Amino acid sequence: MRNKLKELRALNAFAKKQSVGMQRKLMLYWVSMILVIFAAVILLLSVAGAFSQNDEQLHEGVGALLKNTQEPSSIHI
Repeated sequence: MRNKLKELRALNAFAKKQSVGMQRKLMLYWVSMILVIFAAVILLLSVAGAFSQNDEQLHEGVGALLKNTQEPSSIHI
């Protein structure tokens, strides 16, 4: 009877170790699926042109900043 109890305890410990590994694998799977879905949404929005308006505004802003920083330096020369 004691041998059976020891075997059951060993089996229980082994099962607990396996479940933690499986939980980690499952968590890694879900995190990777979320990242893939996020990347697909970003790709679709990029293809659809959702970011193009912001790109143009950024380009205009950087151009204006560059123009403003170049003008005062030409005055001092």
